[in-house]
Amino acid sequence: MPWILELWDRGCNAPILIQALYDKDEVQQFALNLLLASGMELEKAKVVCEILVEGDLMGHTTHGLQMLIPCLKSIEAKTMTLSGTYSILLETPSHLVIDGRFLTGPWLVCEALD
Repeated sequence: MPWILELWDRGCNAPILIQALYDKDEVQQFALNLLLASGMELEKAKVVCEILVEGDLMGHTTHGLQMLIPCLKSIEAKTMTLSGTYSILLETPSHLVIDGRFLTGPWLVCEALD
């Protein structure tokens, strides 16, 4: 199913909206390939791709695939952990405090909600 991916070019004085039709599954696979090539574990990479594409599909372009670039830069700078898990520091009926150990945010949130 084709969908519109919106990208903002902030290199100009005024943002320019670029729109194109892409297949959701192809875009997700492209993002997955980038994350896997960067060394992220398959399970985490799949969750990140699903969340970012879903963000764009919901119209939240600031939190969609546009976040893939900072994610890849964090990986390149070695400031993001690519494998492993988190630890629970405190859990009560009303809240949860975890040490995410610099793992990817979308995966951590999905884990915490499970």
